[in-house]
Amino acid sequence: MSRWFRRRRLVVASVIALVVLAGVGLSAFAADNTVFYACYDPFARTFANVGLGAPVKCPGWETPVSWSQTGPTGPSGPSGPSGPQGPSGPQGASGPQGPSGPAGINGASLFSVDGAVNADGTVNGFGTNRVVFTISPRTPGSGNYVINVPAGTFSGLYKASPVVTPIGPVTVTALFSTIFPDGSGSFTVTFTADVTFNFFWSE
Repeated sequence: MSRWFRRRRLVVASVIALVVLAGVGLSAFAADNTVFYACYDPFARTFANVGLGAPVKCPGWETPVSWSQTGPTGPSGPSGPSGPQGPSGPQGASGPQGPSGPAGINGASLFSVDGAVNADGTVNGFGTNRVVFTISPRTPGSGNYVINVPAGTFSGLYKASPVVTPIGPVTVTALFSTIFPDGSGSFTVTFTADVTFNFFWSE
C-alpha cells in the first residue's frame, strides 16, 4: 500500500469522525442562527457552500458538516459599584388629629390645694386650683375639722403639712396630715373653738 493511499485513508477517517460530530451538532443547533453549515470535499480538503442558520445541500462526494460560532460562556465579571443615592421623596400628607386626652382630676396641676372653711364645717370656697375638697362630719363646738382632697391632687412622692389661718381669736391645738400614693390626702386640724379658717396645702 502506497504512502499516499494510507494518508488518504487517514484523511477520510478524520472526515468521518468530523461528520459524526457534525451530525450531533446538527440536531442541537438546527434552529440556531449561530451555526455554520458547509460541504467538505475530502479529496480537495476544502469547504464549500458555507451557509448560516440552515443546512446546505452537498453533492454526493462531499460531506455536510456544521459548527457553532458561539464560544463557551466566560466567567462572570465583578460587580459594578453602587449607584448614587436617589433624591428624597416628597413629604407625605399630615395624618388626622388624634382624639383629646381625658380631663385631669379636678384640674389640679400644681400639686397643691387651698380653700376656705366655715365655722360650722361647710365649704366657704374653693381656691385657685379649684380642687374640690370635702369636709368630714364633725361635732359642733369641738373646734375639730377633717379636710379631704381627691386622688391626683398631689404626686404622692412627697409629704407636706398644710398651713391653716383662722379668722378669729383662736389657736391651733393639733394639726396632722397624710398624703397617699394615689395623690389624695387628708388633714385634721383642731382649734380652741369653732372658727372660719383658710388653708393652703402644697407639696
